[in-house]
Amino acid sequence: MNNQREILEDQLESYEAQLRAVESFIRELNDTTAKVGADRSQFADDLFEAEHNLKYYQDASERVRKELADLDKKKETRKEDEPVSNQALRECIGALLVSSVSFAAGMLVGSKLRSKSGSEETRE
Repeated sequence: MNNQREILEDQLESYEAQLRAVESFIRELNDTTAKVGADRSQFADDLFEAEHNLKYYQDASERVRKELADLDKKKETRKEDEPVSNQALRECIGALLVSSVSFAAGMLVGSKLRSKSGSEETRE
């Protein structure tokens, strides 16, 4: 039980750190464009990607919080000396893999969209 909890807590800590970084990036991007009077359309792709990442990390953090709450509920209802089942451990590892793959796919799509819009601008 402790290993699964530790994995989820580490995952939550990582997601929240990424969330803070993305929020900071969005804030800085908005502040800088306002300060220098730059056209926001120049940074629309960056802002779109950052907002997509923000949504991903918010959802992922919420999912892990829910898993931790479910884990706490299960702990209350089961005996303290009962070992952690292999099934629970496999589920946790599976969740880690799925979230990593989902993030990588999101980054790939964002990168493709960004490069596609960049190539369209160079043709004009």
